[in-house]
Amino acid sequence: MLVEDYQLSALYMSQALRMCGCTDVHAALNGECAIELARVKGPFDVVFVDLVMKGMGGVECIRALRSMEHDNGWTQCIVAMSADAELSSSALAAGADRFMHKLAQPVRDIFAMIASIKGKNFETLTSGGAEAVKEIDHMSLQVHGVGDRVVLQSRQYVPSQSGATRMVMIAAALQNADGAVVRLGCFDDATDKLEGLGVSDGYFFEMDNGVLHACMRVSTTPSGEVKIPQTAFNLDRLDGDGISRYALDPTTPTTFIISYESRLGSVRLGIVAQGTVLYAHRFDPSSAYGPVRATSLPVRFEIVSTGADTAVKATSASVATSGGVPRGIKRSCGTGARATDISVADTCHPVRALIAHIGLDPVVDMIVHVVRRAVVNDELLR
Repeated sequence: MLVEDYQLSALYMSQALRMCGCTDVHAALNGECAIELARVKGPFDVVFVDLVMKGMGGVECIRALRSMEHDNGWTQCIVAMSADAELSSSALAAGADRFMHKLAQPVRDIFAMIASIKGKNFETLTSGGAEAVKEIDHMSLQVHGVGDRVVLQSRQYVPSQSGATRMVMIAAALQNADGAVVRLGCFDDATDKLEGLGVSDGYFFEMDNGVLHACMRVSTTPSGEVKIPQTAFNLDRLDGDGISRYALDPTTPTTFIISYESRLGSVRLGIVAQGTVLYAHRFDPSSAYGPVRATSLPVRFEIVSTGADTAVKATSASVATSGGVPRGIKRSCGTGARATDISVADTCHPVRALIAHIGLDPVVDMIVHVVRRAVVNDELLR
């Protein structure tokens, strides 16, 4: 819910929130309307409250909302907004969770705030004696014996337009150990039913008992899994004798790359090395298997023990989307993709959360800039 008495500000904030993926934005023109709206529609995930309003002020509105939460057993995050930073202390004392400097807050910061409010965007799944341990600069996915398994998968599926180009980048150090299977890429597993989906699709690298594979998993008809060993990579074997003459050591931190167009075209899997991208294998469309459900794939790390005591260091993961008609929320690594982008960044723990980087369409960006400037000028005049 957005509580804002100045209509131009409300318009800007409503558009900014929708760019951040908030599909159900309710606006209240003053504190009294906010209380009534909360009574009818509440509770809300996040409530943005302007501190300077006619009638019931922002601080009073925050207190009333907190009282309503107490009476109804609700939990809402309340973000206070004002052009005057000195009002932050009174807002926080009244019960606001956070303070946002009105009009000076970039859209990407609003997105980051919403992402952090919603909580971690990666989910951990363990079985047996497996562990997911948060280290200083990575997540350590550990297995100790037969049957141990640990999965680290993004909780938020990110839809994209069919035909949109995606670049998935995953940084990790794999263990070249017998007795373990390690997978990383953009894929999911029907047996886990994470996000409530019982399907298996995607593209990933797999280290199976010391042998590297490029893999594709398909749930549509004809379904199945294609698994290509490193010796059969069709672009570069990455063994020192391929076209790049580069020999991959997967036990050192490596950035793995998967490039594809949603439901269309070829898919390339490779790594970043020697200051460039070295593509190792390409999957081309084939009548032997159906189209991969690639418009909404999660980022995923997985390790299974078949006897080994070992671990995977998951450092970071991101997805950049461009091309086609922008739709929904899209992850990015800051490459200027259109629409709303999200990526893993150093400002939070890698892999554990997503921080926003907005790369707006130039026309939309110009409109937002003009509206913001008009609001700022008018606020100063007021």
